[in-house]
Amino acid sequence: MDVVLVLWPDEAPQLPRLVTAGTPRLLLVAPDASPPEDGDCLQDWIRLPAVHILRLRRRIAPLGLEIHNVPGKGYVLTPRS
Repeated sequence: MDVVLVLWPDEAPQLPRLVTAGTPRLLLVAPDASPPEDGDCLQDWIRLPAVHILRLRRRIAPLGLEIHNVPGKGYVLTPRS
């Protein structure tokens, strides 16, 4: 399952298309922006900068995802096993 990372609010115009397609989304909310008040079970958000990896893990778990540190690539999101 692919999860789309959306910079909020800069990439907000993408949301209607992603919602219609049933695409899971993780909104990366700018430090000075308010997170969206609406959404569905396929959408969650985290405020940038993402200070702690454990916080990010808690936020993506309901989306069925895990995050792994891959040497040379950084962090990679994968379906939870």
